[in-house]
Amino acid sequence: MRTTFRLIALLCLVTVGAVAQEGLAVNQTAGPPTRPWHSLYFYDAGSNLTYICYGLPDSATVTWNSASTLTSIVDSSNTGTVTTSTAHGLTVGAHVVVSGAVGDADLNGTYEIQTVTGTTTFTITTANVTDATYALAGGEKIMVLTTTAMQDTRTYWSIQRLFYDTSNRLVKRAWANGSQSPALACASRATYGYR
Repeated sequence: MRTTFRLIALLCLVTVGAVAQEGLAVNQTAGPPTRPWHSLYFYDAGSNLTYICYGLPDSATVTWNSASTLTSIVDSSNTGTVTTSTAHGLTVGAHVVVSGAVGDADLNGTYEIQTVTGTTTFTITTANVTDATYALAGGEKIMVLTTTAMQDTRTYWSIQRLFYDTSNRLVKRAWANGSQSPALACASRATYGYR
């Protein structure tokens, strides 16, 4: 048994040495943060992957309400356009919950964001909802929008930038502000220095 163990250990050392000699060693610092993370991908006009944001989920519930921060939900032909008064920071695929809608209770439910049309607008796909503008009106119950999805405007992201040569070959990867620390806003990715 001891001889077998020593033989396996020796083979592992020889293999590691051979890999290192051929220049195939893995760079341990080039990967994402070592804790659980989510990622967002951003491309340039030439379809090159340019930024990757790695985020640490915090499971916090974020709420907008029609009395202050949820401006409206406009439903038209099974598409609801949600408008908030401040940047929502949400991305395609995030889930949101609408509650408290009056006029058509079918608007209340859980939705997946289909498109992000601006910093304060996004769309959801609705069903059986009467085409109308849903917002706070006189005597209306307050409508609430909630999510536990990660927001790109919050400062819990590590951001990596990828650089390409004139032939569109990847030549370098660098971290925002030279750190993998998850303390940056993904929405501000273009404003950081990369080294």
